[in-house]
Amino acid sequence: MKIIWFSEIKWSYLRTRKQHILSNFKDSDEILFVEPISFNLKNNFNISIEKNIKYITIPQIQNSDVGFINIFLNFFLMKYILKKIGNYLLKKLLTKTKFNPDVLVISNVYWIKSLIKLKEKLNVDIVYDCNDNPLAFPNSKNKLYYFNETLKFSDKIIIPFDSYKYFIPEEYHKKIKIISNGVDSKLLLKSSNNDVIEKHNEKIVMYIGSIDTRLDYKLIQNVISDLSDIKFIFIGTIKRQIKKDFNRIRQCKNVNYISSINYSDIGKYLSYADVCIIPFKKNNLSKFILPNKIFEYSLMEKPIVMTDFNKDLKKLNNNFSLATTHFEFSKLIIDQIKNPKNLKDLKSFAEDFEWKKISSEFRSVILKK
Repeated sequence: MKIIWFSEIKWSYLRTRKQHILSNFKDSDEILFVEPISFNLKNNFNISIEKNIKYITIPQIQNSDVGFINIFLNFFLMKYILKKIGNYLLKKLLTKTKFNPDVLVISNVYWIKSLIKLKEKLNVDIVYDCNDNPLAFPNSKNKLYYFNETLKFSDKIIIPFDSYKYFIPEEYHKKIKIISNGVDSKLLLKSSNNDVIEKHNEKIVMYIGSIDTRLDYKLIQNVISDLSDIKFIFIGTIKRQIKKDFNRIRQCKNVNYISSINYSDIGKYLSYADVCIIPFKKNNLSKFILPNKIFEYSLMEKPIVMTDFNKDLKKLNNNFSLATTHFEFSKLIIDQIKNPKNLKDLKSFAEDFEWKKISSEFRSVILKK
């Protein structure tokens, strides 16, 4: 099978849903991964290769975290130039590589106009992997138009969880197939003799993931203050736009910060945690999502305390603890330290969501006519 995936994130940025799915495809599959241009991450304007996956940066219309760049990108003339450059580079790439895909997968709705033309020319399906709500990103221009066009022209729509249907118009629900997020137990459970965290008698609360605008920094600050005798460890890349907020948290005596780690090392670090947290803000970006870290925390048999950003997550497993205020959040952490819920049940739950199995299902769905 040959597949082109038009992505909204870099291949080498984080180990997200698309990286897990594609990395578990058959070795005989050929994958071309088109990633967006970035103003703070490395761009790959020549093809880079990781096993059977080729990835390359092609610029197109997309929002930026930097305000003045975002304004500049959305001038009509600049949008026109970017569109022409992107289409030219894509055409040149396909001609040079003689890459004739069996299917087109899109998770970046701003590519849809180019995919419509490719679909007509190559007579292949478009599959939309809708793993975020594009309408919720604050700096995105014309997002509703591109989202609706993607829904309209996609032959199949794949979502990770039932709650994603809430922001997709009902007329497109017949196209939807639910394929969950998951976990790689082989990588997370591999043993290690290395001490990666210094631990004495204190209890440890841990968060692993991107430290970005999704987190509720006011709640985190209050919880850390409430539980001053507990060590809080945050692991992940700090996004530029929230550095000031997170730096205030880092100044607290009971907070440790560790920069981004490899996915294969997550299990080592989680083994030190007494409780794991997901302190997301409740907003349009978070209220439908299914975070991968739910499965990672569960596999490692760690009690999970999270804000009630998506109440439907309780349907997945009753052992998740959801809080509506920072008082509840603090109390639930204490409760889970003293009397954790059924941790074996959490591990058993996570084992049903192996990325290898999910990838196989995803592959079957996108190939089926």
